[in-house]
Amino acid sequence: MSVELRNTIKVLNQFGAYAVESAQLELGTTRNIRGRKVRRVATGGLKNSLYHRVKVRTNTKGDDNFTVLFGSAKDYAKYIHEGVNGTKVKLGAPYSFKSKFVNIGAVRKWIDNKPIRLRKPGGGFIAKNEKNLNRAVYAISKSIAEKGIVGLPFMDLGIQRALRKYDKLIADAVIEDTINNVEWL
Repeated sequence: MSVELRNTIKVLNQFGAYAVESAQLELGTTRNIRGRKVRRVATGGLKNSLYHRVKVRTNTKGDDNFTVLFGSAKDYAKYIHEGVNGTKVKLGAPYSFKSKFVNIGAVRKWIDNKPIRLRKPGGGFIAKNEKNLNRAVYAISKSIAEKGIVGLPFMDLGIQRALRKYDKLIADAVIEDTINNVEWL
């Protein structure tokens, strides 16, 4: 680093932390999707896996470039963020399901984490035994594959919220660091 950029890096780290916190709130928010109230958090694994990192690079001219990187330790984060097209319903997502069923093991794990009460096709509740759970897993798996997953741009929404709060603070930090590092030629 050619100059001391302490204030800028500090504010960019605060911006990144706030953007991640806002994205976590977006994931926990209940939304109406296809006429049903949906909350995207089952275990909190995706929500808790979000992170940010500030990178500072000095190019060959000696100028410093800043990048704030956002990511998740969960490989499925991009599918929730951008959505997945179903085999029958196209949502305009960059990803698509190809088979009749999604990962049955993942659906079973999701059902085990959610307090779901099983119903008969005509209405009324049925016992939560192994046979009925397996039927529900296959039905849900097939439905997800056909209808897809509506995207929730949680990170984009978090970054937008953080920018509204930190845009002036970032500019002030860059100005302050620039003033503190004036060199006379």
